[in-house]
Amino acid sequence: LAEQSILGFLQFQQENGFLPDVIHEDNTIEDVSSKPPVFAWATEKVYKRGKNLDFVKKAYPKLVLNENFWVNERSSDGLFYYDGYKEKCKDEEDYIKYVKWESGWDNSPRWDKGITNLWAIDLNCFMVMFYRSLSYLAGQLGLDSESNLWAQKGERLSQLIITKMWDDEAHCFV
Repeated sequence: LAEQSILGFLQFQQENGFLPDVIHEDNTIEDVSSKPPVFAWATEKVYKRGKNLDFVKKAYPKLVLNENFWVNERSSDGLFYYDGYKEKCKDEEDYIKYVKWESGWDNSPRWDKGITNLWAIDLNCFMVMFYRSLSYLAGQLGLDSESNLWAQKGERLSQLIITKMWDDEAHCFV
């Protein structure tokens, strides 16, 4: 069931790797904001339970394409941020709603002041997990050079998070 749920959702992926926030029962799609990048991690966890390599073979190319979306549309200077497609929104309030939906933390106080383009520690850590999971999955598929590439990307992002997001004065990530 978990494999079917992941693959069922991945079938709605757009050409640029975007995964829509919601697919309704009537097949309408919320395509202003994406989902947080947790599908690679979920795929790894499900694979480890059932060891179904056919599942990984189906999911892996879509996960790689999803990484392209995050790199090309939700990153700058190596870090990632939450956003939405502003041109698809009615107004600024509508846009802010979709940005917070992309995070999966819709009701978090971080959105109280209508912030957009949030460079959140959780998102960047999700991307580290994404890279580690892609590395693992590529290894399971025998794609050793890709596995190494994903591991390197994850390590670079981990270092960048520490360098750019740690605040020594506050003693926390900002």
